[in-house]
Amino acid sequence: MTVQLGELIESGWIDWEDPTWTWDYYNQEQYARLCKMFEERYFYREIGILPPGRWKQQFVRKMNEIMPKYKRLYKLEEQGLDPLQTSNTYGKSRLIHSEFPETMLSGNSDYASTGDDREYEDITEGDVLDKWEQFQTRYKTIDVMILEELDELFTCLLTVDMDAF
Repeated sequence: MTVQLGELIESGWIDWEDPTWTWDYYNQEQYARLCKMFEERYFYREIGILPPGRWKQQFVRKMNEIMPKYKRLYKLEEQGLDPLQTSNTYGKSRLIHSEFPETMLSGNSDYASTGDDREYEDITEGDVLDKWEQFQTRYKTIDVMILEELDELFTCLLTVDMDAF
C-alpha cells in the first residue's frame, strides 16, 4: 500500500494553517510560497513512511533541522545578494590637518584647522560570461534547494515503463 501526497492534500489532512504543520520558516511570504511549491512538486509522489502521522513528524523535523541555514540565505537575498559579485569592500577614513599643533583655534577646544572625511565602496564583479555559465548550471532558488532536501521523505514505487516498437 502506498499513499500519495496529493491524496493527503485532497482529503484535507494536510492543512498549512494548522500550527502542528508549521516549521521554523523565514517569513510568512516564504512559508506560503514554499507550501505551494511543495504541493506542486510532490503531489503525485508516495510518502516514504507509513502511517501518515509518522511521515508528518519526520517532515516537520526535517524542516526544523534544515531551515536555520536557509534562513541565512533568505536574509542575504533580502539584503540584495548579487550572484555576479565576488567582493564588496567598504571603507571610511578621516584626514585631519593642523597648521598650529597644540594651539586652540576656536573656543570649543578644536585643535585642528581642517579635516576631510572619505568614504568608499569597491565592488568587484567576476567575469560575466563565466559567472553566467556557473549560474545556469548551479544556481537554484533557495526554495528549490529546500525542496530537493525533502526528496528523502518520498518513495517512487510506481514507475512508467514504455516499450519502444
